[in-house]
Amino acid sequence: MKLLLHSLFVIIYLVCIRANISTCICPSNHTEINISNINVNSSYGQEWWYFLHNLLDDTSPIISIENVWLRKGSTCNGTSLYLYQESILWKNGSFTHKTLSQIELDNTQQSKWIIDNQSLSFKKDNLYYLDIDSSSAKITMQGYGYPQGKIKDGFVRTGEYDCDSSYTLSFLNLDTSINNFKAISYGEHVYTSQKKDSSPYIGWNCHYSHILYPKLDFKAYFLCQSKFTNSSKKDPYQRALILWNDNSTSWVTDFSVNRLQNWTNKKTNVTYPISWKINLIKDNNHYLLANNRNQEVVSIDNFNFWDGSAMLFDEQLGFIGLGFNEILQTNKNQLLFY
Repeated sequence: MKLLLHSLFVIIYLVCIRANISTCICPSNHTEINISNINVNSSYGQEWWYFLHNLLDDTSPIISIENVWLRKGSTCNGTSLYLYQESILWKNGSFTHKTLSQIELDNTQQSKWIIDNQSLSFKKDNLYYLDIDSSSAKITMQGYGYPQGKIKDGFVRTGEYDCDSSYTLSFLNLDTSINNFKAISYGEHVYTSQKKDSSPYIGWNCHYSHILYPKLDFKAYFLCQSKFTNSSKKDPYQRALILWNDNSTSWVTDFSVNRLQNWTNKKTNVTYPISWKINLIKDNNHYLLANNRNQEVVSIDNFNFWDGSAMLFDEQLGFIGLGFNEILQTNKNQLLFY
């Protein structure tokens, strides 16, 4: 009997190990990573760079730009699919975007990505220095990187398993030049192990804000919420990061975000909430109001999302800054945000 129970235990144990291996791939929050190093990666599901730029110079013909660089693969050795996404809101009211892709050999120590003559380069000494060259814009950025995570190790829990995690370095307040016009940017560098087919989410909304009002004691923040099939379920992993004027950061999970206005693109028949009320800072209600309704991006395989620049208002002070709303859909025939 003991032998039978022991054998049964071994079988169950092996099945559990196999299940965990099949469910999870690195990175893991038990893996040591130097949080100041922006090009170290031992294993990944996806890796991406993500930038949102708002122009501060009124003489610029561009209002805002969004850039995404994605490397999609399952190991750090071999070949991966690289993607480049660029969206631009122009002062004349037009919104343009393009997506490029190519297959490349992986090189995790590289400090420059090139996709069809568009390039991203990155380096670090005290500050981080990032440069993007595209056919539309020459972008130079510099600033500090802040690791996400409650203990500032860079890891954010994204699912029920310990290894369902994203390693994220956020650039909350990058000083930027775009075609020699002054701008301000938010950026992220992310390694994620989340498998698309096992993700519990149906989408998310994220909001990024830069404070231009000089008398406030914080200068930037971002916050994200995920959505589920069950509309009554709240996101247990919602998170926000605040950058204070002394360059310290606070990790916050208790906040509220409410949509104010929907917009439907008649061409794609997808509805997005594009203006939002945010209560993150104590006794301050903020409003992110879209600069332009039509800032929907239709990427490869009809992957739709709304990444749009917005103006930031304080309930008491009025206009205080600039920001972005990021609204991700996973079903183009259904309103997923409520």
